[in-house]
Amino acid sequence: MNMLVLKMSVVPLVIAVVSLAGRRWGTHVAGLLSGFPVVGGPITVFIAAEQGLPFGTQAAIAAIMSVTCLLSFNVAYSWICRRHGWPQSLVLSTLVWAAVAVCLAQLPMTWPVAVSVTVAALLLAPYLFAPAQSGRPAARSGRDLPMRMGTGAGLTLLITAIAAHLGPTWSGMIAAFPIIGLVLVLFTHISQGAGPVAFLMRGNVQGLYSFVAFFSMLVWVWPHGSLWAGVLLAIPAAFAAQGVVQAAGWCRRRTAVR
Repeated sequence: MNMLVLKMSVVPLVIAVVSLAGRRWGTHVAGLLSGFPVVGGPITVFIAAEQGLPFGTQAAIAAIMSVTCLLSFNVAYSWICRRHGWPQSLVLSTLVWAAVAVCLAQLPMTWPVAVSVTVAALLLAPYLFAPAQSGRPAARSGRDLPMRMGTGAGLTLLITAIAAHLGPTWSGMIAAFPIIGLVLVLFTHISQGAGPVAFLMRGNVQGLYSFVAFFSMLVWVWPHGSLWAGVLLAIPAAFAAQGVVQAAGWCRRRTAVR
């Protein structure tokens, strides 16, 4: 029962916080926060708690690998939504995600391979997005917030329920499915149009470096420690990685100004 309560509360609350941050500071900030392991992290911890640390460790490696699938989804959606509504954009982008996931699942599921593929994808993705454009002003109404939270809770329950039947590789892949990104993208597309979607996704790329750092720490700690020791070390690792990314961006901007 306690695990069920966590599943039904953690992810919806995170979605609410990120959604409100996006309304306050813009879609780029919401995208950056959605790149953190705020959904995939808790789901993978739930999976490890229920299936064991060896299972969880392999799922964490697969979650790192699946960042490339997530970026493929984002790039596809950023272009498709310029010509189509959200239903077609969602279906076609999900098919792209699935195709890339099937291909990556054939690779050796080891940490060095996963990180190498993912870092290459993170460096390439910003050059592949559709151009970002301004859109309609974001709605200030909170009426859609319960729907966002409910969608996140439902997807979390579904993924953790089928994890035991999928094996660690596909559990990790699906745990990192862009649940929060999908929710934010759909509601941004519906409420503001296609233009701001690219702003959201460019911020998401920056946040995903924290995602990689979080899961990498789990991979290193879980085989030798406890479930919660890995989590307690992974959280500061995620923030440290984001600090490095933001510092690097600040240095690039200063250099460009000069």
